[in-house]
Amino acid sequence: MTSEKKAAETSEPSMATGHLSERMEPRYAINFQIEVSDIDRMGQVFRIRTLTQNASKWGCGFTSPVELKKDNIVAIRAIPEDPTAPLRDPVFFQIVRVQAEGDDWQIGAWKMADCNVWAPISKRWPPCHPRPAED
Repeated sequence: MTSEKKAAETSEPSMATGHLSERMEPRYAINFQIEVSDIDRMGQVFRIRTLTQNASKWGCGFTSPVELKKDNIVAIRAIPEDPTAPLRDPVFFQIVRVQAEGDDWQIGAWKMADCNVWAPISKRWPPCHPRPAED
C-alpha cells in the first residue's frame, strides 16, 4: 500500500496516536506567537512565549530557550494577534523532536486532541477541509 493511500485511509482520531514515525499531513511555514507551559525539574510551572516556525493541523515546530524533554506532554496555546481578544485554553501536545541549535532548542510537538488549537490565527490558516468547487 502506498503511503498516500495509507494516509487517505487513516481516520482523524487515530492520527493522534501511534503514527508519529511518518508525517501524514502538510506543514505550513507560518509564524505566529504561542505560549508553551511545562513543569521544570523543581516541580514549578513555567511558561515561555515563542514563534512557530511551521505548523499543521496536528502539530508545530518552534524554538525554545529551554530544553524540553522528548515524549513529555506540554500545554500550548496560540496567542491571538489582536491583544484585546480573549486567550483560549491551552491544548496538550507531546514533544516528538528536540534538537540543540546554538543556545536554543528546535522543538517538534504533536497535538494530543482533535480540536482547532490554531483558531486565533485561523484567518491566516488554510482550511482543514477545502470546500468542493461549485458546479
